[in-house]
Amino acid sequence: MNEPLLPKGVERSSVVPTSTAGDWEQARAAFLASRRSRETRRAYAAALDSFAAHAGGIPGRRAWPDVTTVDVASWRDAMLAERRHATVRHRLAALAAFFKFAARRRLYPTSGFSPVEDVERPPAQAGRAIAGPKGLLTEHVRALLANPDPETLRGARDRALLLALAHCGLRRAEVGTIQWGQLGQATLTPVVPYRRKGMVEDTRTLDAVTASAIRRYARSSKHIVDERSYVFPGGHGRAHLSPDGVYKIVRRHAEAALSQVDARSVHPHALRHTAAQLLQALEISPQVIQNYLRHANLQTTQVYLGEQPRQDAEMAALIGRTLAGDEPAAEQPAAEQPSRISVTEVPGV
Repeated sequence: MNEPLLPKGVERSSVVPTSTAGDWEQARAAFLASRRSRETRRAYAAALDSFAAHAGGIPGRRAWPDVTTVDVASWRDAMLAERRHATVRHRLAALAAFFKFAARRRLYPTSGFSPVEDVERPPAQAGRAIAGPKGLLTEHVRALLANPDPETLRGARDRALLLALAHCGLRRAEVGTIQWGQLGQATLTPVVPYRRKGMVEDTRTLDAVTASAIRRYARSSKHIVDERSYVFPGGHGRAHLSPDGVYKIVRRHAEAALSQVDARSVHPHALRHTAAQLLQALEISPQVIQNYLRHANLQTTQVYLGEQPRQDAEMAALIGRTLAGDEPAAEQPAAEQPSRISVTEVPGV
């Protein structure tokens, strides 16, 4: 059986404590419970289950207590044959975080060694090519926003949701948590509370078009009780629309409004990329875009901006006028009004 690769001068007997598979299962449950975001818990669980299944299939291994660097490298190589580099990097990071957690529970050496530590990560942007741009073309955004029928309750909701995604650059797990906030007071700037990644309370200033669409939907649905009411309530007893619900709404309108080929690249996160690349087209600095998207580090933002912007000059001019403070045109039915990507809450502009 392969022995773990330990730091030079460190004896195995001096750092590896006695632990059982049951101890590791308890640690796994506690580790996942310590993650604040449901989406993060789900992603980390998938990573740990994937590794456990791989390591458990190696002769002589008990999934966790006998893990070696060789096992982790083997898992990485198996994933690289099927998954994007970004996914492999995320899963390796999840596994590394779990071993750090295990070390704090004295299930693994506290000397700083981890079987993930010396495993080389794949390059950040060298993964398998993905068909289609990450940011949407202007005509695709227009077609997407024009598809919902604003005269129906469901159409009014969907159009408001799509505008919030495209204008604010929110993640699909965030947009469902938007609350009514100051939208009931027309004289105030439309600032709404929401929960961003990590379940952190935050606020977002809406542009006039998005605020108008949300107010129109709220008047029709009559579900708003107070400032803490969720703008997009969920079904089946859920307080607000789930990330999966957001995804299904975007995909439904993409498949209805666009060709089969064009619709493939449309999903909630593509609208987030679109907002970032439109700001790039306006020569907004990467640091400002990072703050607007609430990215923890600039490297993540650079991934969004690594592609050439695919937006035309007309759309960039529309955003420029909005950023400069021009009043937007009165909202018209979706069939008559061209879509607008309007970004108003950009620090430093």
